[in-house]
Amino acid sequence: MDDPFVAKETLNKLFKSFKILERFPSSGVKVIDDSLNRYQFRMIISEPYIAFYRIIGNTVYIYRILHGARDYIQILKKIIN
Repeated sequence: MDDPFVAKETLNKLFKSFKILERFPSSGVKVIDDSLNRYQFRMIISEPYIAFYRIIGNTVYIYRILHGARDYIQILKKIIN
């Protein structure tokens, strides 16, 4: 991002999504891929970005934040392999 204002707004949107996760960890949707569902990945959308996370115990672990146009299924599969 070349525009500092847009970058700040994008971060604010992401942090707002993370605050929701803090209160409602299961509010994200499951990733629609069987091999990733085995690892219980969930995602929250903060357009144009998607944050991928897992809930382990009482803790939310954010694994990746990717642009929605990326092939996120393949990128996440590389994390687990």
